Amino acid sequence: MFVFVEKQGSYLVGFFSPKNEWHTVKRGVTLEEAEKYVHYLNGGNQ
Repeated sequence: MFVFVEKQGSYLVGFFSPKNEWHTVKRGVTLEEAEKYVHYLNGGNQ
């Protein structure tokens, strides 16, 4: 499952591995962009 986290005023989109390691797939996006991208990556419509 893809999620987003806030870091220093911008957002990172990524996922946690089974070993609880963070993997970033997109960085430096706004909250709205992060929400839309996570929704899309998790199988939602564009």
